[in-house]
Amino acid sequence: MDTATVAIIASAIGATGAIAGQLVAAAFTAKREGRKLDWEKKESAERRKNERERLFSETKRNAYVQLVQHLNGWRIDLIDLMPGHPHGAAQRLERIKDLRNDWRSPFLDTLAEVSLFSSEIEAAAGETYALLAEWQLALFHDDPIDRHDEVLRSFDDLKVAIRNDLGMQSTIEVRVTK
Repeated sequence: MDTATVAIIASAIGATGAIAGQLVAAAFTAKREGRKLDWEKKESAERRKNERERLFSETKRNAYVQLVQHLNGWRIDLIDLMPGHPHGAAQRLERIKDLRNDWRSPFLDTLAEVSLFSSEIEAAAGETYALLAEWQLALFHDDPIDRHDEVLRSFDDLKVAIRNDLGMQSTIEVRVTK
């Protein structure tokens, strides 16, 4: 073999090695990039899932808070309308008639939202609502039965159910009746 042929063969082997090196490097790079892309997709999906769960929990917690606020506002209004508080009898009766309507619509709207999350919370809130309605009806009598302790026990049950549903530790003390 002459030197020119050896040079051509050597050049061909060198060029083939360079091309093969590029192909091998490209294959490793493609594989690495593929793993990186898979990891990024997985991370992105996990972030979206966590955000959805956070928003759901926040929405549920806000609905529960509104539910308790509506019921508690009604309870406080009923306390203010008990005989012996500074309202004239006629004014007191008119206020009692209007009171349920003040709280009914916002409460029922919130209860409808809560029913999507938990039938247990819906039932406990319905029980508290019924007790408040009975108490309000009792206020039409000259000597109404004070249902406040019964309402408070119902509130406690509702709050315990809410805390359990949210995965929170309950700090409610059980009220003992005489």
